[in-house]
Formats: sequence, C-alpha cells, structure tokens
Amino acid sequence: MVRYKITLKEEERKNLKSITSKGKHRSQKVMNALILLNCDEGDFQTKRSTNEQVTGVLKISMKKIDRVKKRFVEDGLDVALNGHRGKRVYAKKADGDLEAHFREADDDEVELREGRGKRFPLGSWQHVAVVADGTTARLYRNAVEVASAPFDGTLNTSVRALGIGAKPDDSGMKPDKGNAGYWDGKIDDVRVYDRALWVEEIRALAASK
Repeated sequence: MVRYKITLKEEERKNLKSITSKGKHRSQKVMNALILLNCDEGDFQTKRSTNEQVTGVLKISMKKIDRVKKRFVEDGLDVALNGHRGKRVYAKKADGDLEAHFREADDDEVELREGRGKRFPLGSWQHVAVVADGTTARLYRNAVEVASAPFDGTLNTSVRALGIGAKPDDSGMKPDKGNAGYWDGKIDDVRVYDRALWVEEIRALAASK
C-alpha cells in the first residue's frame, strides 16, 4: 500500500492556518487545509497526529484523508486544497452498460457501472436504484446489487439541475447541445428519497414495478 507523506514549508503552514481561521472559504477547502495541517510531518509541525487521530478529531473518513494526501504528493498544494475542478474531460460512448455518476463535495467522482460485458436488457421493464449512505454508494438492477463504490457522504451542491432522461447544460435549464445523452426508451415512477433505502425496501419496490 502506498503511503503519502505530507511535509509542509513554514509559509505553506501559515497560509493554511489563515484559510482555517478567516471563514471566507468554502467548507471543503477549510477541511482540506485542516487535514494537511494535522497530517504534516515536516520540520515546522510541533505536534504530529496519526491518520486515526485526525479522523476522530475532524469526524471524517480515512478515505478522505488518503485522497487529500495523495493529491498533495502527486499534484501539489493547490490541487489538494481545491480539487481537480474543470480539468477532466470524459470521452462518452453508448456502450450499453448500466451506470451512474455523481460528485462528492470535493469534486471527486463516484462511478457505478454494472459492466462485465453485461448489456442493459431491451424490450422489458427494469427497476434501477442508486443508494448512497455515509460510506458506500450502491447500484441495483431489479433489487440485485450490481456495483458499489466508496462514498464520503457529501454531495457537490454546485450542480444546478438534475437531469432525468437527458443531460442538462451548464445553465441547468435545457439539455446540453453537445452531449444531451437522451434516453431512448420509457421511464416511469421516478422517486427521490432523503435517506438511504434498505435493501428490503428496494426489493419491495422492484417487485411492484
């Protein structure tokens, strides 16, 4: 397992402390700054903490800490603080796989894909559900879990709209002209819940489709 070591310069520590104390920055940037300060193993850190201690103090997951540390080591301080916003371009293709994508608050993408050579069945109704709790996101088809991925329990709230059957453009008011991704089929009984459903509830919903 790769171990990412944080070593901050004196000026970097001053800048990070300024971010955490002024209250003029978005919450995720402040959290990332706190992670870097607490995980620092450099000469200017007077009190060093283990990852386990940091998770307890900041009430975050080990996954979140490892991700910030990896970004710092591989991409530098700015990316560790602000994430990879606007730098990724995805080549989309219609390959028939059942998939779901959403972003965590720090802009990391959670991707769920059934894959494994299976194509979404045609000519019959399929019940699809995506469930995300504080640790894991899961994709179900007909009440069977077909994919899962780690999830830190946060969502990127800068997204302006939710598209069902089409991908919205940046305004959130109409489909994206460049890649609308229209769904070529029927959609029925769309539901959004404010909690994670139990698998028994998903089975009941799938059975009633």
